[in-house]
Amino acid sequence: MRKWVIGVVFVLLATIVIAADPIMINGKYFAVVDPSSLVCNSQNKIEDRISCRMDVNVSDKLTYMPEDCMLMSGTESRDCLAVANAAVPCRQKKTDAEREDCFRKLIGMEGAEMTFNGCLKQEGSYRRICYQSLSANILSMAQFRLDELIDKATAAHKRGVSEYRAVGAIKRINTAKQSIQKAETQDDRVLALRNMQHDWGLFVQQAREELNATK
Repeated sequence: MRKWVIGVVFVLLATIVIAADPIMINGKYFAVVDPSSLVCNSQNKIEDRISCRMDVNVSDKLTYMPEDCMLMSGTESRDCLAVANAAVPCRQKKTDAEREDCFRKLIGMEGAEMTFNGCLKQEGSYRRICYQSLSANILSMAQFRLDELIDKATAAHKRGVSEYRAVGAIKRINTAKQSIQKAETQDDRVLALRNMQHDWGLFVQQAREELNATK
């Protein structure tokens, strides 16, 4: 009996330690997410994974495996999931402004121009670290805005836009996210965003035509 009680206590203590062990990403603490608790990562085709995610019920925490996190490994995947999980409540705000303000606060990002001017006042390695932090936050903000488009495409599907069209749009968004993540220069990132802006404009136009045709 005593051994059983000790064993139970050990398991509970281990669980508490794991659950209360946040990780630091760019100076901010985030909760670790267990990948095994997430769905939509077992399908072979990206289209099937996207369809799966569109059907997942809304929650205040991450319930499915994001495509970009799925393509990572090790600490990159862990960090990706942690930030994605923390961003879920922000993505559920009503307006674009509210969502983006929520995410800025989440990652501790002030205005880009203000932060850049602050970096200029630093010297040596401190200035370099400041620029790196600003660059990381700008990249995170760009990725978050693309996640917003994924949510809008999903909402359009629920309003009647065909699954084929919505899945295609989300697939292109995920491709843009990967291109931005892997880009070696700022020009490459800007090009990826511009291409996505063009693709999104086409989706919006086609989605409207599709919805109008069903009225």
